[in-house]
Amino acid sequence: MKKPWCVDPFIQMAHTADGYYNVCCIGGVNRITGPTTLQMTPLEYWNSAEARQIRSDMLSGKFSEITKASCAQCIANEASGITSRRINENDRYGDTDKVATNVQHHMENIDYEYSDLEYVNFKVLGNICNLKCLMCSPTASSKIAVEHKMHFNMKGVAELQPFTTQSRNSYFNELDKIIENIDRFNLVGGENIIHPNFLELFERFKKNPKLKEFTLTIITNATSVPNCILEDAHLFKRMHILVSIDGVNNRGSYVRSGLNWKTFDKNIKTYIEHPDIDLHCVPAISMLNIGYIHEIRDYLESIGAEYSMNNLVTYPTNLRAINLPKFIKEQYIEQTGILDSNKWPNYKTVKPLRDILLAPQESSQQFLAGLSELKKIDNIRNTNLLEHFPEFKTWYNLCR
Repeated sequence: MKKPWCVDPFIQMAHTADGYYNVCCIGGVNRITGPTTLQMTPLEYWNSAEARQIRSDMLSGKFSEITKASCAQCIANEASGITSRRINENDRYGDTDKVATNVQHHMENIDYEYSDLEYVNFKVLGNICNLKCLMCSPTASSKIAVEHKMHFNMKGVAELQPFTTQSRNSYFNELDKIIENIDRFNLVGGENIIHPNFLELFERFKKNPKLKEFTLTIITNATSVPNCILEDAHLFKRMHILVSIDGVNNRGSYVRSGLNWKTFDKNIKTYIEHPDIDLHCVPAISMLNIGYIHEIRDYLESIGAEYSMNNLVTYPTNLRAINLPKFIKEQYIEQTGILDSNKWPNYKTVKPLRDILLAPQESSQQFLAGLSELKKIDNIRNTNLLEHFPEFKTWYNLCR
């Protein structure tokens, strides 16, 4: 059997807040063309010509333009010598029976069923969000979308969803089929928990006749803790809360603009203390926090939270940590102690970060473009990057 370049297109699929399909959760960033939830069902997309082409490319190693676009993040990271999501996914799923079966089905041109999926990453409730994280975009945060409409001449609506009033019923009927036929569902936002329709969606998950075999993963900013999760987590095989954290105290509130740190700290501890909830924390590693991962680690370990640090910001490209100047990378190596195995015994979780900090600066232009963009945002939000990252002062002051 051929081993695919990446297993993801054989075992999972995703769609954006406005309904654009992708073969994985980081595929086709900011996609504005292609198949959508308004044009076909998820199963139709998984068996579509586009998805088949990407899977064929995974096996041949010769990438079409659609695959180059869909897999741009992993291609970019590996070109920079950084461990990519592809590598992590292959390590996790590459030798499973489901991958072997699904590769064989593809080679024999057999259509897939929902039960063939390992999991899905769906932005079911769109992009409604209460934060404006610096590495985020209008398609993932309605707050950022409103800001972009006011200050950056963005066109279109601020709040996105993957269905219309007319297509809502058919979308959720199809969603019910997926829930009943897979073992794991990743609910991505926006911030689903604050959405007015979250409780209705949660009840759909609870109606799954195989609920005790079903894992629900909710990606959240932990600004709120719904009672329904606390009361009903025991009904699931596993209730997995995946929390985004990109800094501690004021630095964390700056990167995740609008975050109340005291509320966040209280909520994350509530999740940790719950006997039927598994909590895992994941920073989005960018040039704004790679030098402060030790602070994030120390905080999470102090409250008993599990974490991983292999989620790299690739877009926007001007916030990639690989673009940091050598001087700052050397400073970050020293202050994080990332090369010291005694301080970082779990080598695998920080290997991509070590790769980045040991690599030469990839693009000084992108680094300056990132600071210029951050300065514009500071002016809009009445914030100041240098209060939290004084090491950027020389370059920041050069930006208009």
